[in-house]
Amino acid sequence: MPSTAISVFYKAITENDVDYVNGFYYKVDIDGNRIGPVYSTNFVGIIEDNTSYREFIAHYPRGMNLKLYRKDILLAEPRITIDQRIKNNEDLIFNLFLSSKINRVMSIKDIVAHVVVRSGSASRQDYNPEYWLFILQWLDDNYAKHGVYKKDLSFS
Repeated sequence: MPSTAISVFYKAITENDVDYVNGFYYKVDIDGNRIGPVYSTNFVGIIEDNTSYREFIAHYPRGMNLKLYRKDILLAEPRITIDQRIKNNEDLIFNLFLSSKINRVMSIKDIVAHVVVRSGSASRQDYNPEYWLFILQWLDDNYAKHGVYKKDLSFS
């Protein structure tokens, strides 16, 4: 993470009264060498309502290392817990479950993370079909309590 990311996030949240801020990132190898382009949401600005936010997250389900959330959003009930057996896509699940609490989001063009690409990491693993069926069943058992709609689970 760039040394200025937290202060850039904090300034954006406090000056714009948003629920969270997200930014751009690029990938690096294990030695810190940049790999490929800057990744973004292709959107810079503020999303003003929950419906637009749900559409946004369906198209840009980025990791939590690219965001800073307001504390009261994170602590609002029901609290979000992810089954510890879920080793991949937990960021996506967390963001889906948080979606009912989000009404105003800001996307900034600042680089806020350098994502390290590691062979053998959880995101680079092959998972068997039973694992994915477990995740789908777990989602089905839990999404209603967090105000997630069926359409929120349909990614284009």
